Amino acid sequence: IGAVASHSFSNVTANHTISATFAIDQFTITASAGAHGTIQPGGQVWVSEDENQDFTIVPATGYHVADVVVDGVSVGAVATYRFTTVDTPHTIAASFAIDRFTVTAISVDSGSIVPSGVSYVNYGDSLAYDVVPNSGYHADSVQVDGVLVASEVSAFHYTFHDIITNHVIRAVFGPEEYPITADAGVHGTIAPTGVVWVAELHDQEFTLTPQLGYHVAEVVVDGSSIGPVTTFRFNSVDSAHTISATFAIDQFVVLASADAHGSISPAGSSSHAYGDGVEVTITADAGYHIADVLVDSASVGAVGTYSFTTITRNHTISAVFAIDQFSIAASAVGGGSVTPAGVTSINYDGSQAYAIAANVGHHIDSVVVDGVNLGAVTSHTFSNVVANHSIVGYFSADAFTITASSVGNGTVTPAGVTTVLYGGSQSYAITANAGHHIDSVVVDGVNQGAVASRSFSSVAANHTIVGYFSVNVYTLTATVHGGGSITPSGVTSVNFGGGQSYAIAPNGGNVIDSVVVDGVNQ
Repeated sequence: IGAVASHSFSNVTANHTISATFAIDQFTITASAGAHGTIQPGGQVWVSEDENQDFTIVPATGYHVADVVVDGVSVGAVATYRFTTVDTPHTIAASFAIDRFTVTAISVDSGSIVPSGVSYVNYGDSLAYDVVPNSGYHADSVQVDGVLVASEVSAFHYTFHDIITNHVIRAVFGPEEYPITADAGVHGTIAPTGVVWVAELHDQEFTLTPQLGYHVAEVVVDGSSIGPVTTFRFNSVDSAHTISATFAIDQFVVLASADAHGSISPAGSSSHAYGDGVEVTITADAGYHIADVLVDSASVGAVGTYSFTTITRNHTISAVFAIDQFSIAASAVGGGSVTPAGVTSINYDGSQAYAIAANVGHHIDSVVVDGVNLGAVTSHTFSNVVANHSIVGYFSADAFTITASSVGNGTVTPAGVTTVLYGGSQSYAITANAGHHIDSVVVDGVNQGAVASRSFSSVAANHTIVGYFSVNVYTLTATVHGGGSITPSGVTSVNFGGGQSYAIAPNGGNVIDSVVVDGVNQ
């Protein structure tokens, strides 16, 4: 029967029941939003007593909260609102307004932007501007929000579409300018480059810079060559111009030369581009060799090739040659000489004569040239020499004979023929046999007397030595004392080993008393 506070039963004729249920008190908050936004939650919102309730106010895109009114009182353009400890009904209403943005037009110097100053524009709307220079001027630059959108223009139109933020359009004006179009070919630069605007009657200078290894080949101004200049100035500019530059690679010269008895290739002057390389070959004539190679006046040694790599300047290379030289080594073994002695240097294809001579008392045994025995020659000539050689003279001492002999009973030692080298020595012993004695020693026909030895020294000729020996002779002396005789009497000579008989006879009337021999009574 609803939330009634009382109920009456009338004319009761039967049993009845009545029950009541209770709930906490609730209060309504009526939430509403104008156009172009919402409030959440919206409509009639029931809130239990002493509870809180939050509301969120959300504008549509391009709009913002204009005002929030609570229970008829503005609380400002808040985005949220809370009712706390609700104990009475409330109302909350939100209103919205479209966003508005500013477009600021700034003009500098001789010109204007239309419309000028600050313009206010609703969200999503558009606004058009005209950039208008004064007479005799142009817009140097037009920037929108700091970004260049036009430069060097005489007039310009710009429209902001669907505006959703603030904007700035700025134009800077300057006096009338003329374009100079600057262009550089490959391998170099021109500065400034591209289209360069120059104020009327002002000057403009351009600098041309080749890359490393290149040079300015030509500069063309307004279609006419002005040569390979590195700078050019336009004076009192009153019209458009063009300037263009071309570049060419640097060329360098390698100057190659060779003195007599050889060649160099490539010879003479050869041209090479910057960074290129070239190999130079040096060749000596037959019988000659490379003595030195000079590169840029500095020696690089006796090289057969030289490479210039990454050429960046002019160079010179020159070759010097020298005749080949060979050595002839001359030596002597033994008593003699090979002249000239030692090592002799001979130029290619040259000649050298040698004399081979034995010393006194010596003779040439053999001459060996380059290991080949030529025999006992006294000279040798090397002709058309193209290699090293050697010559060795071998010498031997002369040999002499000493002939030793003996006559009689004795010896000359060593006996027979003895060979003695020149300058050598030889000793001899002369010895008589038993019972004999040296009678004489004859050397080279000259009696040296009864010498027992003889030495030959510094032998330089043949010699002879003869020993003469004689038997020893002894005396037997016979004497008589008294009347008798010994026969033979007196002194008798007897050779060694010989014999002698004696007869001892007494005279008449006498007898042999005794015979005494060498003092001994027989």
